[in-house]
Amino acid sequence: TTTNTPTIGRARATPSISPQTDFRALMLDSLHDRWQSFSAELRGCRKQYSEAAVHDLRVATRRLISTLELVDRIHPEAQLREARRVLKRHLEMFGPLRDVQVQRLAIEKMLSSFPELQRFYDFLAKREGKLTRRLGTELKRLKIGKIRKSIAAAAKPQHAKR
Repeated sequence: TTTNTPTIGRARATPSISPQTDFRALMLDSLHDRWQSFSAELRGCRKQYSEAAVHDLRVATRRLISTLELVDRIHPEAQLREARRVLKRHLEMFGPLRDVQVQRLAIEKMLSSFPELQRFYDFLAKREGKLTRRLGTELKRLKIGKIRKSIAAAAKPQHAKR
């Protein structure tokens, strides 16, 4: 019997490749792409620190963490838990700054209708400046070598268990 189910992706030329190997390779390619994206956003944020750069770095970090979680589920021997933990800790650094930025943007929209909010807006702007400087300093000190090594180790071909 023939089914009319559409095929996703290209047909396999070599039937000997297992779906597990294909999926593992796909996930490791995705991990590599997410790592490249994260690294590029981190470099960009270190060079030109801005609200948009911080946002893009936060997004890239969250996506990398999600990919690490997926790869860890299918390839637990990759030992990516530490890399995830470090990235989550780095992501937490952005929380207070992002909260202040969101509040400042909301108040900014209300200023024309409620001029009495100006002092609060000024307070938020000052707070944002302090948090920005602090985070900028921390980003320059951010060490990602261990994360890079964990990801590189995960991408190596699987060996037989010892």
